[in-house]
Amino acid sequence: MATRKTATKPAIKPVAAASKPSRDEAFANWQDANKKLFDAFDVPSHRRAITSMVVGCIVGGGLSYAGGQVVTLVVTGALVLTGSAFLALLLYVIGLCLTVYGAFMAGCTVQNWVLTKSADKWFAGAKTKCSDAMDRVRGFTFGGAQHA
Repeated sequence: MATRKTATKPAIKPVAAASKPSRDEAFANWQDANKKLFDAFDVPSHRRAITSMVVGCIVGGGLSYAGGQVVTLVVTGALVLTGSAFLALLLYVIGLCLTVYGAFMAGCTVQNWVLTKSADKWFAGAKTKCSDAMDRVRGFTFGGAQHA
């Protein structure tokens, strides 16, 4: 039987007891980790997401209402001018389907427009154009009087 002459190192090294972070520190660490993750994937903020949903619902609801008014006018005109209830019902069903589809797509488009920050770019461009136009108008004289 062979005996070992060299000293062996223990496989597990003793580790000092880790201190448990407080609840506030743990929550702050978790928030920082989430913020870094969201920034890495360019996730929109909660405020932007809620704003996009509200704006999408407003656009969709408004277009549904306006489309309903147009459909009602067309159906009434078809019923009065032709006297055909079948034609009026057909126009009503087709118009209602097109109105709902169009309002849904417009609401989704506006929601996506706000979420992808395209609205910010458009607003900045519009602001620049308006500022340039106002700079040109400031020197305008009308009837000899200088306007500020």
